[in-house]
Amino acid sequence: MTLSGAGGDQAGRTVLITGAAKGLGAAVTRRCLRDGYTPVLLDRDLETLKSFAHELSCEYHHLDITDIEQIPAVVDAVARSHGSLYGLVNNAGINRPAPGATMPAHAWNSVIEVNLNGTFFMSQAVYPHLQEQSSIVNLGSILSARGTFGRAAYTATKAAITALTKVLAVEWAGRGIRVNAVARRGLRHPLCRTSINWAGSTSRL
Repeated sequence: MTLSGAGGDQAGRTVLITGAAKGLGAAVTRRCLRDGYTPVLLDRDLETLKSFAHELSCEYHHLDITDIEQIPAVVDAVARSHGSLYGLVNNAGINRPAPGATMPAHAWNSVIEVNLNGTFFMSQAVYPHLQEQSSIVNLGSILSARGTFGRAAYTATKAAITALTKVLAVEWAGRGIRVNAVARRGLRHPLCRTSINWAGSTSRL
């Protein structure tokens, strides 16, 4: 996963990362540091976020991306502090496995709010602050290309993120802003392990 289209010196290029406190978000943070970017960590798990940010000496902000009124306030504050933004990694995501026939509304809505709404409203909030030739990276999934038992909400959001990415890439190309999605496979992460264990104990397709 790369934010730079041309390589070179990344010093002073500020990148926001959602869901940055652990898992893939933590790995992206470490890679950004290694490549010379200035990562700003966002997560709703405050204690884990503080611990990880202090370990790496990174700036962090407590943010629940389901709070669409809080998003622009946090993004604006970071942009004022850093002058402008170079990138956004929309990493935050959740899964609530359940059969489509019995999935409760709160489970469906919670996945939509974090995965899809969070990706859209974070992207919208950073847009006016992005430098030319900057980058947004969204997190899709290979599951959006196939049916998987118990993943109605998760798969729907990842398919929607792929479509959203294409639209924003077209709309924002005039400013030289690249918008891409990474369709990842499963990871060694509690979110993936829980989902795989649940599906495996429920059905084999």
